[in-house]
Amino acid sequence: MKFTPLSLRLRITLGFSVLILLSLGAMLAVEVAGIPGTAIVGRFARQRANVLNDMELVSDLFSQRFINWFNECRKDTEGLSRSPFLRQAVDSATPRSTLELANALEVFLATHPVFECAALVNPDDGSILAAAGVSTNAHCSADIGISPAQLGRLVIPGYTEANEIRFSDITGDRLRVIRQIISLRSPDRISALLIAESNLDSALQALISSRAALRSRNWEFVLASNASGSTTRIREYSADLVSVQHTLPDRNVFPALRMAIAGIEGPYDGPDETGRGVLAFHRQVKLDREIAWGLALKMDRNLALQPAWAGLFRQLIFWFGLLVVGIAACILLARAIARPIQELVVVAQRVEAGDFTARASASRQAELGLLANVFNGMISRLQHWYQDLEREVRERTRALQDSEDEIRRINAGLEQRVVERTAELEAANRELEAYSYSVSHDLRAPLRLIDGFSQAVLEDYAGGLDDKGREYLGQIRGNAQQMAGLIDDLLRLSRMTRVELHREEVNLSDMATGIAHKLQKQVLNRSIEWRIAPGLLARGDRPLLHIALENLLGNAMKYTGHRDRAVIELMQLSAGQEKVFVVKDNGAGFDMAYVGRLFTPFQRLHSSGEFPGTGIGLAIVERIIRRHGGRVWAEASVGQGASFYFSLPEREGP
Repeated sequence: MKFTPLSLRLRITLGFSVLILLSLGAMLAVEVAGIPGTAIVGRFARQRANVLNDMELVSDLFSQRFINWFNECRKDTEGLSRSPFLRQAVDSATPRSTLELANALEVFLATHPVFECAALVNPDDGSILAAAGVSTNAHCSADIGISPAQLGRLVIPGYTEANEIRFSDITGDRLRVIRQIISLRSPDRISALLIAESNLDSALQALISSRAALRSRNWEFVLASNASGSTTRIREYSADLVSVQHTLPDRNVFPALRMAIAGIEGPYDGPDETGRGVLAFHRQVKLDREIAWGLALKMDRNLALQPAWAGLFRQLIFWFGLLVVGIAACILLARAIARPIQELVVVAQRVEAGDFTARASASRQAELGLLANVFNGMISRLQHWYQDLEREVRERTRALQDSEDEIRRINAGLEQRVVERTAELEAANRELEAYSYSVSHDLRAPLRLIDGFSQAVLEDYAGGLDDKGREYLGQIRGNAQQMAGLIDDLLRLSRMTRVELHREEVNLSDMATGIAHKLQKQVLNRSIEWRIAPGLLARGDRPLLHIALENLLGNAMKYTGHRDRAVIELMQLSAGQEKVFVVKDNGAGFDMAYVGRLFTPFQRLHSSGEFPGTGIGLAIVERIIRRHGGRVWAEASVGQGASFYFSLPEREGP
């Protein structure tokens, strides 16, 4: 399908309109989400932060109010427990003193309405000495909910105070404060226990006296404490002043309350126990070491963000008005810009047709008038530029042809030099082969004669020779044989640089296993443990890799000759563009200061008397691996063994 291009006026209008829309969209995004990584936050984040900050302040106020109330309860009971009159009456233990104790408790309850009942308990047998309030008819500690075990803890010297919350759906939850009363006659003796109880529900209703503020903010107030090891007692005060209390399993408790009970303070944004999304602030109200409440203020999240939505709606209306005004301005601007440009287009079309007499009329707009003058000057010089360009193209074409002729001439010379160098290399190889043959034939023959005649003298004239003579002939034979071995090694080393490589996939594990069996047969009296990793694969020339591996494993077997139990390993260290293999042994090792001499022909780090050899094996290994495009290196320590590493490329080089 072919699309008709848009006019300049329409493109200008659309362009500026899109720019305005993008600007308004960016402003809307900043207004909603803010700018990440900066202090600029969105409208909803600001509203959320404001609500949570208010909740934090109010929760701190409630927390301080609860703590102050609890401390007042403790202070009131502490004052009564230290009263000399009460302590003297307890020590008297007479009917009159019992009546005085009951009257004193009645007066205490009358002057401290926060408490509903009070009692004095004999710490020895748990009997009630006096009681007031709802505990008036109690006769023993069991009647007011104190078990013998609990009573035993309360009479421990130094345990001056105990606080607990008793949960009950019948009588209501109660705060119990227990104080020890010390005898006036014997300061080391506990004469009685003072027990005072406060109705927790009534006290909390009085403490949350400013709950009308919750209604104005549509907040809900939740207070929770552990009822047992797996349940939580919850009191909820809704925004419409309705209070509800119930006990739930811990797993069903509002997550913010669980964190508050655990001592974690902070904001919460997530679902409540009903799955409703809420904003909340939670904190722990630590009354003492045994009583800790979880306090949370929460609000429906949609309701909390409603002011942000209202403000955003008003902002959208304002921005929509700006958009309409901006588009209208774009239309007028596009019309003013497009008219003189369209005239320039007509003139350009005439010039394209070959009419260099066409000229653009001057515009009343300064910038467009300047553009018309420049355009007219460009037309007058266009023909001259075109002619100059044609002349330069002809010159460049001629120069390019000359360069191509020169390149062809240089290439022909290079090809001739390659042919000459190839011929010289082939001649050098033929001379090297002839030299190798000469060495093999001309040097070996005298050595064989020396060895053969020495052996004949030892066999035929042994009786005419003393021990010294036979020793000399033995040294002559040994050196001749060593010289023959050196000649063979030199020939093998020279062949390594001329043999053609035939790369294929080689199983080094199978190859090494066969070499190990062959080497083991040469030293049947030695204990050697061969550790050859399975599945070692590499690409290379099979015969050459066999020679290299045979030299490395043979060296390892030779230099572990003084070990009672030799260990020789072959493994792979890495894979990728090149594979790295290592041959390790626990033999004699060597000093790393001389590692540079290892792969040089005839360079030995041990004497021939200690370990026989010619010093050619590692040089052959180095040339084979280098011809494959790899590298060889070694690490060792004297007396701790040696490790020889070699790498083989995964693919053939260019």
